[in-house]
Amino acid sequence: MKLLQKKDGYRLSVDRHWPGGVSKEKAKLDECRKELGLSDKLRQWFNHKHERFTIKY
Repeated sequence: MKLLQKKDGYRLSVDRHWPGGVSKEKAKLDECRKELGLSDKLRQWFNHKHERFTIKY
């Protein structure tokens, strides 16, 4: 994990699910806004299939 530096700026998490293996103390977040993250329904639909978010014109 990269060391936190002052120049990194404001640290905000918008994830509804906390990543495993990372303590909240080590993350050193300035703010956690779960309500801004993907809904459970959208997250399950996305399911790591990046092509689903490709914009086609």
